[in-house]
Amino acid sequence: MEEVSIFAFISKCLCNGSHNINEQVLRRMKRKRAKLEWWECDVNSFTETQFFENLRMSRATFDYLCQRLSSRLLRQDTQFKRPISVRKRVGVGLYWLAMGTGYRTLGNLFGIAKSSVCAIVHEFCKAMREVLMPEFIKLPDGDALWEVLQGFQMRCGFPQCAGAIDGSHIPIIAPEENHVDYFNRKGWYSVLLQGVVDHQFCEKSDLGHVPIMLLGDPAYPMRSWLLKGYTDTGNLTEQQRYFNERHSKARVTVECAFGRLKGRWRCLGKRLDVDISTIPTIISACCTLHNKEGHKMLLSQQESERH
Repeated sequence: MEEVSIFAFISKCLCNGSHNINEQVLRRMKRKRAKLEWWECDVNSFTETQFFENLRMSRATFDYLCQRLSSRLLRQDTQFKRPISVRKRVGVGLYWLAMGTGYRTLGNLFGIAKSSVCAIVHEFCKAMREVLMPEFIKLPDGDALWEVLQGFQMRCGFPQCAGAIDGSHIPIIAPEENHVDYFNRKGWYSVLLQGVVDHQFCEKSDLGHVPIMLLGDPAYPMRSWLLKGYTDTGNLTEQQRYFNERHSKARVTVECAFGRLKGRWRCLGKRLDVDISTIPTIISACCTLHNKEGHKMLLSQQESERH
């Protein structure tokens, strides 16, 4: 009789345990289903404005990216699980670059593991750098160079200017090796992104003829191909002050470009807590996405401002 009672007690415990396990499985399934709803359901129902706010581009541009990067991001089915789709991989990469969200938070949003998010972000950035960067980031020549020269002349009042050059600090976590080399004068660790931009943010004006060159701020040395403004010691002539005004109007385009770059791809404005070796790839991906030339991969300035 005692053995029967013990057996009944054990059976009851096993049944209760099985019931608890089933409840835990159901709760996990519900949580996973809720996570999947954001990408699978919510994003698909986004308006064009909502889509742009979250992924920093139109649906047409998103489809273009998926098509161009599919050969690098596509994964084959296995007998154990279905792979994450190319569209979701592109979505994960874009959202991380756009928001600078932590891997765990992003994993919860897309319904995938933190380790998968980390791998996908780096694979996406690498694909951007290898496939699209050569097309969308390059120095102009021929007709393209002439268009830039004319743009600075007509909009900024600075002739024969091929671009404005400057640098911008990207915050990073202190590297394990040679960390002193990355400590900037502002008191934090960073890598320096140096860029050359065209005339897109200039205003119209007029000036005389000078050789083709780049425009830089006082931190740059004077070169035959790089021009900076006169140092203001309080004794500048009217012509020198006018020159500095025109120079500043043209050179400020690069500051505007960096501001828009970090505003659109917010991971660059936050501390990049990744291995130092992967940072150039991340920055390259952001710059490639931001570049609106070539095949007009991104929205025009006017369209982005409306959103």
